[in-house]
Amino acid sequence: MKKIFITIIMLGVSLVTMANAMNRRNEVNVGDRNMSFNQFSMGFRGGVASLLQKTDFGGNWKPGYNVAFDLQYAYLFKRNKANKPLWGIRTGISVNYVSSSYEGELNNRYKTTDASGDVLDYAITADKFKETDNQIQLQIPLMATMTYKGLMFNAGTRFAFPVYSSYKQTLDNAHITATYEKYGVPVKDDMLTGKFSDDQLSQKGKWDAPKFQLFLSAELGYSFTFYGGNCITVALYADYSVYNGYKGKSSSDDKSFVSVSQIGLDPVNLCATVTVNPIMNNYAKSIGYFDFGLRISADLNFYSDR
Repeated sequence: MKKIFITIIMLGVSLVTMANAMNRRNEVNVGDRNMSFNQFSMGFRGGVASLLQKTDFGGNWKPGYNVAFDLQYAYLFKRNKANKPLWGIRTGISVNYVSSSYEGELNNRYKTTDASGDVLDYAITADKFKETDNQIQLQIPLMATMTYKGLMFNAGTRFAFPVYSSYKQTLDNAHITATYEKYGVPVKDDMLTGKFSDDQLSQKGKWDAPKFQLFLSAELGYSFTFYGGNCITVALYADYSVYNGYKGKSSSDDKSFVSVSQIGLDPVNLCATVTVNPIMNNYAKSIGYFDFGLRISADLNFYSDR
């Protein structure tokens, strides 16, 4: 990692030196240049984001955040008339990390029977459940770009390829209670009714993400030009998914968020078994993506008289 970091710094210094040397030979002010140029950019994005999880049980998604590192290349065409915008095309590669959550209250109530056929009223409750879903994406932008007197605007698409997706799920103040319906007698032995383990109250794992996502993207900002024709750009950005290839899932009686096995069916082990399923893997009917925030980049411009 240290060698990679040093290599990136050395490459950045070399590009800055080359860009300034080439741009100083153009004896015109930066704002008056009427020529095509190549632009290499390195920057960071950060802001509010969400995976927009939707499930078929109670709960709501909560916005999280994203952080991205961008390497971009743009080619801007020579304009036909002075004092007109410069247009071009932009692409590159980015690494994007996004984290968002889904949370709500847990209040599952249902009836079941023990091995003798006696009816039990079950209640599985928690003051709060929360699942935080994280994802690392490789992104390739393909956007039209425009700049005019310092103002810049990019619009187009981002192709996103998730490479790692994980979750952390927690249950706060969770309880399982059971009462015999006929007698009104609660089952006091939690080894029989089922009991949450510490690992189930806080668990981590991976979730099945789509292999490909498509975003609509836009950026609007201002480029501060320095001696030599290079820039520091500060911009607002926003992305919204229009396709993600996610195969929605729907819960069923034998695959629920929290389930308890029937009491006494196993003669060897009479205790009920508690199962806690990750929300994203078992309940998510659909996911999406949106983000918006601030991007800062260093732009190296290589001008051409052609």
